[in-house]
Amino acid sequence: MNMNNPNPTITAMNNEYYNLQYIKAIPIENYLHACGIEPAKRYNGYTLYHAPYREDPNASLKVDFRQNLWHDYGISQGGSIIDLVMRMQGCGAYEAMAHLAEGKAITLASSSFHRETHTEQIRGEQRPSNVRRILFISEELPLYLQNYLREVRRIDLAVASPYLRHIRYEVGGREYSAIGFANRAGGYELRDDKTFKGTIASKDISVIAEEASNAPLCIFEGVWTSFPISR
Repeated sequence: MNMNNPNPTITAMNNEYYNLQYIKAIPIENYLHACGIEPAKRYNGYTLYHAPYREDPNASLKVDFRQNLWHDYGISQGGSIIDLVMRMQGCGAYEAMAHLAEGKAITLASSSFHRETHTEQIRGEQRPSNVRRILFISEELPLYLQNYLREVRRIDLAVASPYLRHIRYEVGGREYSAIGFANRAGGYELRDDKTFKGTIASKDISVIAEEASNAPLCIFEGVWTSFPISR
């Protein structure tokens, strides 16, 4: 991390990977303020906004600044600051992280956040060497991982590919590669073509939303059981 960077909200590391915990600690209220978006109502512990990405006359966007999470009651969706930027910017998770890490449209609203980010920087320097860090995210899986899905797991790639990513990550100075399945907290469930199964960044559930608000909800124990098996 560049300790000489004058903007403590910037979390880019060598322009290759991002500290998700650090990025997700950026206050949503500060980000919206920097974008010129102010709350319609303030309460003890949360604020209500007119959702900036849709017509919202009722101020349905709740921002809980204690948990630093948002929820749009009008569309029953929410999550972290990464999810909000994805919706506001119309981009993917990696682009949203880059947007936040580069400090675009972000300003600090209080000295307390300076103290929090300084603490996070110190913690970042003391991270144990076994922490997984994302180096690269691609929408296209390499051939050997495609073959694993198709031939070993018998997964229909035509259905599964839009939800899977190729994740290159580092642990203790060594690089690894795996299939990533995104969760709603900005993390990924990982699986390689051998025996490794794990998680990078935050652990959470994954939701694939249907357009209809009353669509049935299907719950699966694991990633692969949620995709149809090819015949």
